[in-house]
Amino acid sequence: MLKMWIAILVLTSVAVLAQRADVVSYLTDGAPSDADDTKSASSSTARFSADGKRIVFITQADNFSGMHTKVHYYQIAEMEIATGATSYIAEGDYYQSEPSYSPDGNRVVFRTESQNFGKLKNKLDKTGKRTSQIAEWDRATGKAVYLTDGDFWSDFPEYSPDGNRVVFQTRSGGFSGKFTARKNEWGDPEQQIAEWDRKTGKVTYLTDGDGESSRPRYSPDGKRIVFATGALNLSSTPPGRRYQIAELDVASGKIKYLTNGDSSSKDPTYSPDGKRVLFETSANFEGQNSSGKTQLAEIELATGKIMYVTQGDDGSVTASYSADGARIAFVTRSGNFEGTHTERKDEYGNVAQIAEWSRATGKVGYLTDGDKPSLWPTYSKKGSIVFQTQADNFSGAHQPRIEYDMARNEIPVFQLAIIKR
Repeated sequence: MLKMWIAILVLTSVAVLAQRADVVSYLTDGAPSDADDTKSASSSTARFSADGKRIVFITQADNFSGMHTKVHYYQIAEMEIATGATSYIAEGDYYQSEPSYSPDGNRVVFRTESQNFGKLKNKLDKTGKRTSQIAEWDRATGKAVYLTDGDFWSDFPEYSPDGNRVVFQTRSGGFSGKFTARKNEWGDPEQQIAEWDRKTGKVTYLTDGDGESSRPRYSPDGKRIVFATGALNLSSTPPGRRYQIAELDVASGKIKYLTNGDSSSKDPTYSPDGKRVLFETSANFEGQNSSGKTQLAEIELATGKIMYVTQGDDGSVTASYSADGARIAFVTRSGNFEGTHTERKDEYGNVAQIAEWSRATGKVGYLTDGDKPSLWPTYSKKGSIVFQTQADNFSGAHQPRIEYDMARNEIPVFQLAIIKR
């Protein structure tokens, strides 16, 4: 009789585990250097290494290990997932952001406003503020060096699949190739796409658009680059309006527009097999988004067909593919997807949660039910998801903290959290 009850308990436990939702737990418990919670301690924008053993991220917390002078700027840190050991790398004298790993995990490229990584000719932009440059940290040397020396801003760097090139967006002049001096509506230079080459050490413009171009990403084979653009002069067959998705062939330099929507599309990324491009859009392609809310959509490159991944009653943004392309994780304020979703409000509407779309089922389910916003999800090779969150109701060690913006508004500190798979 006892054996029978044990068997029933085991089977019941297995069934419960099989049905249990993904568990969210904190990776960081970032804190300021003293008990004064008015100092910032947020950590954000984490990216996995290719082997999934580490993450790199930016942080204002002071309680991690390694060299850190505790200045009040975002620094770059690295964590070993298995142990939680976290240390500062590429310590700058000013703000750093947007770090990501090289394919072999031995380098980190990032945006920086710091001026202590070598000599810079262009330390200040035309407004008298620091320029932002693209820099690279090397694990072997433990040092960071500048890849650019632009006279304005450069942002959002991404490695090519072989690690020998870095593509980024820039407003800087003075690099190789054509850069026509145009101004945007704020009087700044029109943003272009440029590429740094490790073999030559040179930076070359890839676009000379009459509108802003942004967020470039390489295809898995490195032969193409997709980006968002407000330019209309990049091809002989321009779209009907600005802010579309475009693709550049690296070998020929030719550019074609992938979308021709009635509203804006942005933040594109290739699927792992290179056959699709995922992007955010408020456009109503083929009558599939009459609500006008920002949705996620995929374009099939072979046919040009566009399919909506989400049909949310509110916005869905910042999407990431799983390594096999079978799932997409993203941020959403929509309330009409599947799974547990408590209706909570903040100053922007519904509290932002992490959700996931399945290619097999075509359905979307919530991964978080946080009491405050969660943002910027990204997958590891094995399917774990790391993201930043202000929520205080997940599992694991976590001390709720508050920091303040310039207007002295209270802001919950961002910590990093993970869904392990």
